[in-house]
This record gives sequence, structure tokens and C-alpha cells, in this order.
Amino acid sequence: MAVVRVAWAPRQAVAPGPSKGGILRRVVGPDNVTSRILIPQIILSRIMLRVGLTGGIGSGKSTVRDLLARKGAGIFDADKVARRLMQEDATVRAALEQVLGPKAWLADGTLNKTLIADRIFGDAEVRDAVNGIVHPAVQAAFEDDARAAQKRGVRVFIREAALLPSSDQRKRLDRVVAVLAPRAVRLERVQARDGMTVAQVEERMQSQPSESAYLAAADDVIRNDGTRAQLEQRVDELWEAWLTPHAT
Repeated sequence: MAVVRVAWAPRQAVAPGPSKGGILRRVVGPDNVTSRILIPQIILSRIMLRVGLTGGIGSGKSTVRDLLARKGAGIFDADKVARRLMQEDATVRAALEQVLGPKAWLADGTLNKTLIADRIFGDAEVRDAVNGIVHPAVQAAFEDDARAAQKRGVRVFIREAALLPSSDQRKRLDRVVAVLAPRAVRLERVQARDGMTVAQVEERMQSQPSESAYLAAADDVIRNDGTRAQLEQRVDELWEAWLTPHAT
């Protein structure tokens, strides 16, 4: 399939999500098929590319993040920042206590991760309430870090998060990349990594977006269903597509 040169537009001109006629997509997977591709020519631009990186539990999202960091991408780990804010930010903590109760923190002030996970993954209403408190604070931190990264000359800044970006967050991103893997592979990975039961992993999967939702939201897709070497190659291909203008 021919790769079409498409000039990259500044953030304000990019419509949220993959629109039917505009946002184009690159799928990097085992068949090496490229379907619809947008080449952001940021080498010719002074605007830093902001990329949302997402994927469900066990997909390999964090591995892709680390590979991108090795290439020089700036990284904002939204989930890690969220945990820090939940633990240290007085305003966020006070609001969360109204939803989760005082036992959401241990005696030493750290998060009671087991209790919080049980509440969030077991009750959609609680999950939505927590997200409504934490997400705005995380977004403010992202904007601060993104501005600092751009001043340092970073060309690509990654916002990593398991959840899909909200409509407001999407407007502040130039691309969204979804990392996908087969369900059985994800189950095996998480069980080996975290020592969880199949039921526990499946409960967390069910609380996250479906594969079709990730596909609908993504501009670029990485299929993580092979070896580590294959994953590295797919990340290399996507990085090159972001940074290198291609001829028709």
C-alpha cells in the first residue's frame, strides 16, 4: 500500500479521535500491513508531538513506554502521578476521603492499594467518582510537565495511561497509540507478574475498555502478540513514521 505524505497540523487543528475522513491510522502488527497513515512532520515543526499511550492490563503498554523512552521520548506516567496525588495532595486526598473513607490510607500515609482496587474495580459509581476527583489534577500536572519538556527540546512527549483519554484530554493530544494483545496472553502475563488469580485479572479487564473501544480511539495501533524483538521492531517503525516525512 502506498504511504501518502500528509502535513502534520498543530494540536488545535487536529480533531479528537479517528474521524472518518481526517485522522489516519498506522497499524503495526504481525502482518506488517499499514492501513491509513498520517506522517507528522515534526522535524520541520517547533511544536512538540503529544502522544497518548494506552492499553489494557497485560497488553505490554509499559514495555512500549520504556522502548519509546530509550528513543528520547519524554514520559508522563498518568497512573503513577495519580497515585502520588492521591497520597500527597491535600485537596485531592480530602475529596477522596469522602468517597473511599479514611481506611484508603495506611497508618504510614501510603495508599491502601488493596482496598482502593477492590472499591474501584467492584463499583462503577465509586470508580467514576474517584476518576472525577483525580483526573483533573493529573491533567494539570501533565500540562506543566509537557510545557517543561517542550522547553527542553523534547520532540515527542508520551502520556501513558490505562484508561482512554477523555474528550478534553484528547483535544490536548496529537496522537493516541493503543497497545493490544490477545486476551489469553494478557491473562498469562498478569498472573505471572502479579500473582493474581484468573478471576482477579478478568475483573480488572472487565473494568477497562474493550479492544474495540481502544481501536476506535486510537490513531496508531501496536499489536504485542509476538516476541520482544518483534515488539521492538514495531515500535521502531512507528517512531520512524512519526518523525520522518515519507514520499508518496
